[in-house]
Amino acid sequence: MAFESKIKTIEWVNNVSRMIDQTILPKEFKLVDIKTADEMYYAIKDMIVRGAPAIGIAGAHGVALAAIELSAAISNKTDFLNKLKQKAEYLKSSRPTAVNLAWAVDKQVELAY
Repeated sequence: MAFESKIKTIEWVNNVSRMIDQTILPKEFKLVDIKTADEMYYAIKDMIVRGAPAIGIAGAHGVALAAIELSAAISNKTDFLNKLKQKAEYLKSSRPTAVNLAWAVDKQVELAY
């Protein structure tokens, strides 16, 4: 029988990335809602989210958050994609050696095209 946890390290809920704040474990359990690409940058950099798979998912969520923010401000597709690429590079710089992060961010940007 496989073990299935009801606790999710990170998930997408109503255009927000919800994750466990891993900086306070095991003393406390707290969920954090990340609503912007900048908040995601710091969640990754400050190690609120940990573990290669979760960091990759966080990066993908960060690109989605950036796209939501940019779509509200930019209507030109070329400008939107250029800014999205910039935000993606910014997100990847939060943990430059994280392979899963770079991979997931790049995949999200590819999907935007």
